Amino acid sequence: MYNKFLSALGFIFGSATHLALSLATAFLMFLAARRGYEAGFKYMKDAGAERPYREVAVTLAAPTRLFDAAKILEENGLVHSAYIYAAEYTLKGSFEPYKAGTYDLNTQMGSSEINKVLRSGADKPGEKT
Repeated sequence: MYNKFLSALGFIFGSATHLALSLATAFLMFLAARRGYEAGFKYMKDAGAERPYREVAVTLAAPTRLFDAAKILEENGLVHSAYIYAAEYTLKGSFEPYKAGTYDLNTQMGSSEINKVLRSGADKPGEKT
């Protein structure tokens, strides 16, 4: 009888421990997801803010790697974050090298339009000079 009692007690405590660990893990995952959502929401809110129109001449030397170009764009106020820009085009599989030259870009251009101009070498709003 005593063995059955210890066995039942072990089962109860074991189950309670597993349940507590599962709940703690789920709670920590919820907190991490909420923090990630809030950070993403703040970034997108900042990224969606109107930037005043400004033309910027950007010069790229050959060869320019993706992150180096992203840092130049961030320094000139054309993108909000070099890391986000580089991650976006790495995930999109955009691996063609940037063409060397000087480009006339503006702060109203989106990242996809900037990427297209820098990789093609010329486009209407950012013609290579």
